[in-house]
Amino acid sequence: MPGNDYRPLEPGRQRIPELKEDTPMEMEYCGQKVDLDTCPFCGSAPLIHGYRNRMRQWYRIRCSNENEVCRMIPETSASRTLEQAAADWNMRPEVSK
Repeated sequence: MPGNDYRPLEPGRQRIPELKEDTPMEMEYCGQKVDLDTCPFCGSAPLIHGYRNRMRQWYRIRCSNENEVCRMIPETSASRTLEQAAADWNMRPEVSK
């Protein structure tokens, strides 16, 4: 994250660096690297959650809510691959004006 630009937050809240919308972050999970966008609602970094269920590995990505202001806390459905979970997370619908 370039620079030391910080969002103005309420007293007592943790300061986090300003993240530009649609700026992918390279994240690594168990040796696999993926580019993930920030949360579309609050700008927090995403969390990768991998787990085993019925002998299969599954992946989900959700908002970390690191600034404690996200009311939506979006999460992807379970995906068989980290790449598919990343594609689901990074999908942003086009908004017509």
